[in-house]
Amino acid sequence: MSKVGAIPKEPELLSCSFDILAQILSFCDILDVYHLLVASKESFEKPITSFLSTQKAISFSCLLRGFKNKIGNDEAQQNAVIRLISLLQEEEKKNILKHVEFSGLRQLSGSTWLPQLQNSCHLLQTLDLSGCASLNPDILVSFLNGFPTSLRRLCLRGCIRVGASVVDAIGEHHEELESLSLGGCSTTLGTLEINKMLLSLRKLKDLDLQALKRLKDPILDVLPDSLESIDLSSCEGLRLLERDNSRMVAMLLQLLQEQPSWNNAPLSRHKVRHLVLDAIGTPRRGLVPGALTYFALGRQLREVHLSGCEQVIDLEVKALAEVCCNTLRIIQMRACKIGNAAVVALATHCTRLAECDFSACFGVSDEGVIALCRNTGLDRDRADPKRFRHRSTLKSLKIASLPLLTNDALYSLHHLESLLVLDVHDCPKLEANVLFEQIQRLPLLIDVNAKGIKNDPLSIGQWIRQANPQVVPRGLRFIDQRILSFDPPRSERTISPFCCTVRTHSQRLNPTVPMQYMYHCIDCGLTQAVNRGICSNCATTCHKNHRTYLGSFARFYCDCPFSIGDDGGGNSTQTCRTLFPTPIGDSSSTNVAS
Repeated sequence: MSKVGAIPKEPELLSCSFDILAQILSFCDILDVYHLLVASKESFEKPITSFLSTQKAISFSCLLRGFKNKIGNDEAQQNAVIRLISLLQEEEKKNILKHVEFSGLRQLSGSTWLPQLQNSCHLLQTLDLSGCASLNPDILVSFLNGFPTSLRRLCLRGCIRVGASVVDAIGEHHEELESLSLGGCSTTLGTLEINKMLLSLRKLKDLDLQALKRLKDPILDVLPDSLESIDLSSCEGLRLLERDNSRMVAMLLQLLQEQPSWNNAPLSRHKVRHLVLDAIGTPRRGLVPGALTYFALGRQLREVHLSGCEQVIDLEVKALAEVCCNTLRIIQMRACKIGNAAVVALATHCTRLAECDFSACFGVSDEGVIALCRNTGLDRDRADPKRFRHRSTLKSLKIASLPLLTNDALYSLHHLESLLVLDVHDCPKLEANVLFEQIQRLPLLIDVNAKGIKNDPLSIGQWIRQANPQVVPRGLRFIDQRILSFDPPRSERTISPFCCTVRTHSQRLNPTVPMQYMYHCIDCGLTQAVNRGICSNCATTCHKNHRTYLGSFARFYCDCPFSIGDDGGGNSTQTCRTLFPTPIGDSSSTNVAS
């Protein structure tokens, strides 16, 4: 018998029963399975075949751990996928595979293995090919034309060779699709092909058309009523101006000027929950006035991204705040021309905001930020409606590059006791010593970016390092995009391996962030369609007994601690239990994770 912790030799594995080998494979990802197959095909071919036939979801992007993307023609990824797909049984009753993912494998062309997938996976519902830049469009068209109509979710984001022929095949043969991503596909895709396809996909819930440069108006008329999520960011030719909706837009503009009670306003045909319009239209033209209000009148908006939409005015944001006061959780308006009136309206009406970004909105000053800090989480006491109680919900606040912001705004930060991420970089009137005083009152704070503020006499990092350990938030780990280090090191700031990855990676996506397994939770709405995912620790702890599945192997930030998921009825999910597994105030603990 081998020693504990030693790797069993091949004869020892061969002596294992078939059931034991199946149990061993259940703890392996697809790269481990491939290595076993290469090590001994005769020994493991049958167990692996049986194992694959019992899987409902397989993530092939885990191959990136062993086969990196390279420049040039490298067949390693292609050969590994072909060898594994060939083991899938073609008998319909013996194969229950429903979700397959190949994201990030840039060397895959689709030859050989895609036809095999078509013959084997008769129940396939989800196919993720995002980032497969070498994918052959002719092979994909043949696959789509011959594949059963069971397909519900198709992701082709970043497949730069996907053009009109693929779009036509989707519209002709897959009318039951619920989620479709074409963001970053061929620049030849235009209005005619997309509109023709959308007229066929009337059950579509999630649509991603990001960065399709030739897409132009009209498009609202062809969007299906069933849409819940739409991403039109960086579509330079769009303004969302429709011929048939011109009367609606004119009416909305009149209502905006009159500032009515929005309770009696007409409902929009599209009840979108997740709206991404970052940098839509050219900088000089941009989003047509009234377009934001049109989507807001669906009364379902939960997440709104409008970065770079300079045409959005305060009145439209006020309308959004009043109409979607019970649903709005995330608002990102970086580099917009809004002022304090818009921010105050959001703070007054939307008291359940979890994430706000008003960076580079030069019209925002102390008045707006103070209102946001004091009102977010303010709710009426159920026992006494005349009384209010404050339960902070804001987890991320980004107010960088605001030249009018002063220390008066910092003095109100203590109301945000649930804050995890704070970004105030390039605010020249803020002082590091005042910010340090407020940081001491934010017990959950993890990440602070304060580059470019007044460092007289010390920078924010120096203030924290020389402070008494008892006054610094125990979870604080990142200062100015760098890991906070102490000399000598402090044992109480050791990170537990069971913590959420938000504690280990800064909120700045860069190549230094390690790749990891991304899971998705259907029950909480943290799915790929809305670009949300969770880490493995949160999947096994916070989302235990939920409908979760392995999405991909990629660089990402866990969304669980920010409470932006929901249960389908507009209610926020439970707070993250892996961020601080034991009470923060437990002074007996020597681990920052506790």
